[in-house]
Amino acid sequence: MEFSILRALWLLLYAICSVQAKPFVHQLFSSNMVLQRDASVDVWGWTTASASVTVSINGQTSTTVAGSDGLWQVAVGPFPVGGPYMLQVTGPQSATFNNVMMGDVLLCSGQSNMDLNVNFAYNATTEAAESANYPNIRMFTVPQVPSLNPEETLTGGTWLQANPANTGYFSAVGYYSAREIVKQQGVPIGILSAPWGGTRIEGWVAPGTALKIADYSETIFNQAVQPVTIDTISGLYNGLIAPLARFRIKAVVWYQGEFDSGHGPRYGRILTALLSDWRTLFGQPNLPFIVIQLANTGVRQVAPVEAHGYAEIREAQSQVVASDASRSRIVSIIDIGEGELHPRNKQDVGLRTSWAAANLLYGRTNATGQGPVMTTASPSSGTMSCTFSNVGAGLMVGQKDPTALLAPVQQLTSGTLNGFALAGADRLFYFANARITSYNTVSVSSSSVPAPVYVRYGWETNPTCNLYAKITDSNGIVINGLPAGSVRNDPVYQLSVNSGSGGFESYTIPKANSIQAIVPAGYLFHHWGGDVAALASTESSSTVATLKTSYSSVRAYFQVNSAPIVTATAQAGSIFIQWTAIGSVHYTVQRSRTKTGPYAVIASNLGGLSYRDKYPINGTTYFYQVIGVNEVGPGPASSPSASVLGLGASASTDNPSGETAAHAFDSLTSSKWVAPSVVSAWLGFSYGTKNTKNIIAYGIISASDVPERDPTSWLLEGSNTGNIWTTLDTRTSETFPARSQAKIYSFSNSAFYAYYRLNILANASGTSAGVQLSELVFHDGLPLNRAEWVMSALATPDYAPVSNVVDGDLNSRWASGAPQFPGQWFQVDLGSPKIFHQVILDAGTSANDYPRGYEVVVSNDGINWSSPVATGVGSLVTTISFQQQLTRYIRIYQTGSDGGWWSISEININ
Repeated sequence: MEFSILRALWLLLYAICSVQAKPFVHQLFSSNMVLQRDASVDVWGWTTASASVTVSINGQTSTTVAGSDGLWQVAVGPFPVGGPYMLQVTGPQSATFNNVMMGDVLLCSGQSNMDLNVNFAYNATTEAAESANYPNIRMFTVPQVPSLNPEETLTGGTWLQANPANTGYFSAVGYYSAREIVKQQGVPIGILSAPWGGTRIEGWVAPGTALKIADYSETIFNQAVQPVTIDTISGLYNGLIAPLARFRIKAVVWYQGEFDSGHGPRYGRILTALLSDWRTLFGQPNLPFIVIQLANTGVRQVAPVEAHGYAEIREAQSQVVASDASRSRIVSIIDIGEGELHPRNKQDVGLRTSWAAANLLYGRTNATGQGPVMTTASPSSGTMSCTFSNVGAGLMVGQKDPTALLAPVQQLTSGTLNGFALAGADRLFYFANARITSYNTVSVSSSSVPAPVYVRYGWETNPTCNLYAKITDSNGIVINGLPAGSVRNDPVYQLSVNSGSGGFESYTIPKANSIQAIVPAGYLFHHWGGDVAALASTESSSTVATLKTSYSSVRAYFQVNSAPIVTATAQAGSIFIQWTAIGSVHYTVQRSRTKTGPYAVIASNLGGLSYRDKYPINGTTYFYQVIGVNEVGPGPASSPSASVLGLGASASTDNPSGETAAHAFDSLTSSKWVAPSVVSAWLGFSYGTKNTKNIIAYGIISASDVPERDPTSWLLEGSNTGNIWTTLDTRTSETFPARSQAKIYSFSNSAFYAYYRLNILANASGTSAGVQLSELVFHDGLPLNRAEWVMSALATPDYAPVSNVVDGDLNSRWASGAPQFPGQWFQVDLGSPKIFHQVILDAGTSANDYPRGYEVVVSNDGINWSSPVATGVGSLVTTISFQQQLTRYIRIYQTGSDGGWWSISEININ
């Protein structure tokens, strides 16, 4: 009964704290914002359950009552274009937002080319100064915080008004798109900027969507026990998009795909799902999307067939938009990329986006909303006749100088049409001659291909191509043009087979192929999952797959049929359990006081190969089993491993309320050992007579409260009997000015002892207030044990995981997955506070991937970080030395820039 009451009180307190942690008004609302005109707009937040909240704007007042979860929500409007208005929210708290405009809200998302700001683009100083003419452009930057689960709130953010001080930090594509729309439509534009550089599309879809694609199922299973990064599948949707769900928007502008190069068919499938996911999230089934195709980048094309990963992404983007034609438009920028991954001409990108918006959002049916798209390709008498849609006033040969900002495309009336290639049935492509034969038709031929079957246009990452749709004035004079994007009439269809063989590509469907599961040692085949409609059988490890769609993926699932080998070792106040890996599984640890059981689960869903049992009873023998678990279920239990904790932590006096000596060795700075009502006391630890240690330094972390109890004078003593003590170090008049403050003490007369104790002679008050400390840490000078470390990083490619840095193999590595830029980080959680003075980063066989600059910071909670303890420039083996630290977390920031990646093959900490 008592437990039930306490649990109810705890749940009530948790619920209250959860509501209080959420803002009274959602972070999306601030002064200078733009709300969607001509629509009912939700205003929402959280407060005390059942509290009354009133919202007022532009003479309209509405009141609601918060639900049991504290959520309140009020709909205002619809209002026409207008402002500035004042939005007031009153209730248990109050908030007032000024300079609120009614206009159109664009959600601008994607990766780096959407993220890069006006300061990066051409003419930044001039453009920022001239933005004073566009005060009705406003931008809200969504904080870049990924999440494993869909979030309701943001960590911050505010609306900024375009002006010379702010505009340089606006998304360049977002700002220039908004500026051109303002010029054309005269309506205020609010930009919700939610991109993140170096991201893949699977991060931007809802969790249920990614789970349907077998390529991701194992990664999704594993990421539940891994740090959340920008590579977490659905992590960007959860952290950046889901919190915006109730905010009414006009349209989405999407610019992404560079990091998905080489996966065109899969990209198309996921982009289709993304459009559906976001429309569902915002409750706007006809939410318009404007998709910006990838620009031309890299070395200019010189052969008919070269690297074409970008071309496949452009094709996928175009196909998705074509299948969603009433709600989407494509923006081709294949001619203004300057050959750069991050082209600086964002002004023309914004102009073309505004043309798509004029056609899609503002009903200008006479506006050319997107460039030409090939619809048919018909061979006849040695030529290929290609028909195009979206040709504006007709097709033309054109030329655009990518550095001439906003300069129109020039028609080349006598120019040669480039970019086409032909192939016969043998699929050997040759550059072809092409000419425009009517306003929407191009005739293509090649003497090398007498019987053409296949045609491609702009089919490279940086193609030489110049086909445009004419844009004319009222007199029919060409004033500009829009380019055709990459296109072909021989699309590839793909079957991806995960954990098996037999995946294939085909240019025709249906296509059948035999596939075979590759069963790893220690596993049994269980079933096939994913797009199983393509399979003759899901229960046989060998079956036939028939490809019927542009992209299908399947995966072989296996039953765990082996157990890890487990060792359990008594350490300082705990028992450390380690085990061998048995593949891609999570682990469950069980404990019993008898070898035959029953066993109780003490930890589950573990991703590493170790676990620390922090609260065993001294003198008690424990047996431990470890079980590997995958998506199919648990495997067999390991053979039991036994361990007994010796005397462990002990003290002359413990607090009867439970703040015992064990808390000084539990790795938690939030707990403490307390000896109440005394001036002096001793705190000790036994390693056992068979496990002596040569301690050369020790650290003390003060408690989080009651500074009067801090130790000020003490002896550090060692013993091999437990009753005859040798003084190793003497300290007097020590102080701990800060709470949870760590101090390190070294001494010279060290030797091997089984028992160590801190014999505290005085506290800070000099009275019987008691003695306390949070952690007592002993250091034997050896390199730190890597087995209990947990690593994480800002970004981690699947093929170069963080675990590689402690596998002892210089041929493996962790990699940043992107060129070096300031702010990249790599972090190690040591598992408990440790004393160390050196970090060694070895780049291994990736000799040029050392950090161009570094900065090391430390933390005891992984949240509050120190100022840098070391800075410098890296090398093949980067040895970073600094003053001794007593802490649990280490983070290395990369502070330099380089076109190469940052890699770590092995890391050691001393």
